[in-house]
Amino acid sequence: MAKTFWLLTMLACACSGGSTPAPAGWLTVTLSQPTGGRHCSAAAPTPYDFGSETGPLRGQVGCTIHSSENDSWVSGQLAESRTSAGGDNVGFDINTQQGLSLVFVSDATGTLKLDPSAEGDCDPTGTFTFGNAASIDFGCPLLVDPNDSTSGCGMRGTVNFENCATK
Repeated sequence: MAKTFWLLTMLACACSGGSTPAPAGWLTVTLSQPTGGRHCSAAAPTPYDFGSETGPLRGQVGCTIHSSENDSWVSGQLAESRTSAGGDNVGFDINTQQGLSLVFVSDATGTLKLDPSAEGDCDPTGTFTFGNAASIDFGCPLLVDPNDSTSGCGMRGTVNFENCATK
């Protein structure tokens, strides 16, 4: 229901005139304990929210959407923000087409990157593009800390971008 409302809102914005607003985005993620012996100190049953549909991140949000009859490509980034779960900062990067190249950085987790051995397990579960907006659902069993072999987290969530550059 929320995704339908979001897509209808994007349609209304795309059809209205006026100046082009700056790119914006928001991210909701749930971090979990991964299998395989790594530990996720930030694992929690409730999601971390970085921005929202009504209060999206606007600073340093970059996104590009390439969409044609044959393919759709979404790239992205987010910036620093306060979260609903306690004020952690975030940096996030995502790419789609054949899969994900995902990097997540926060005060609670440090840098987490997609584990190369789990890369095939981290395809987007849904990617929706409409004009200059995109919503990507993802779930990854393991993101690893490249500097600590004992640390890592499972991650699932949704990232949304609007007012993206299109190609």
